[in-house]
Amino acid sequence: MIDFHIPFETFSDWFEKAKESEPNDPNAMNLATCTPDGKPSSRMVLLKDFDQRGFVFYTNLESRKGNELALNQHVALNFHWKSLRKQVRVEGVAESVTDEEADAYYQSRARGSRIGAWASAQSRPMEGMFVLERRVAEFTAKFNIGEIPRPDHWSGFRVVPQTIEFWSDGKFRLHERIVYHRDGEAWTTERLFPWVKYERYNARTNDHQRRRVRAAGHPGWRFDAGGRDCIGYRRIDSDCDEVRRVDHDG
Repeated sequence: MIDFHIPFETFSDWFEKAKESEPNDPNAMNLATCTPDGKPSSRMVLLKDFDQRGFVFYTNLESRKGNELALNQHVALNFHWKSLRKQVRVEGVAESVTDEEADAYYQSRARGSRIGAWASAQSRPMEGMFVLERRVAEFTAKFNIGEIPRPDHWSGFRVVPQTIEFWSDGKFRLHERIVYHRDGEAWTTERLFPWVKYERYNARTNDHQRRRVRAAGHPGWRFDAGGRDCIGYRRIDSDCDEVRRVDHDG
């Protein structure tokens, strides 16, 4: 069993490095939701807080994701930091944050963003930008210079993780994958094989290469009817010329 704080400490370490290396929005994450009948949807949102309880984001509760979360709380998150060549995958259950948490975060937002939360009927059809601009003007006039309360339809969710996977890029696509599975107040962990991509390959071979392929009995390869083209599969990797050459030769 692994102490409960361990994966969160790893995430915190990677996240701090991403803040230094990513050109913008290191807190961007893909959020995948699903309808009760299994139709998925995903979008990019921003992580606004995290601790050992989970990962927090905010949204319009009447949006598509808000409606889907009301009916199916099972979600997946994915953080991908290209500058670090790392990603973190999270699967868990989305729980509503408290009103106190939502109020505190809402009041920390820029005034224009708070007005936008009132003006935008998120995910619903809009005739044109002029409609949104008109609604922004209306709510700006309504609140004038006074306080802007949080709308009832705007709040946040905390994704309570059940699994967390840490993925690190490896040469020749031999990536490192470490997965934590929640077990009460602790975690079990395991390593996973990476995914290696192959493509169909059709190569004109010379006599020497054909002899090598036939002698080796290379699995997955065959010759066309004329005996000239060697047909099979090769691994895709931009810096994997040596592996391609070995595969080609058999």
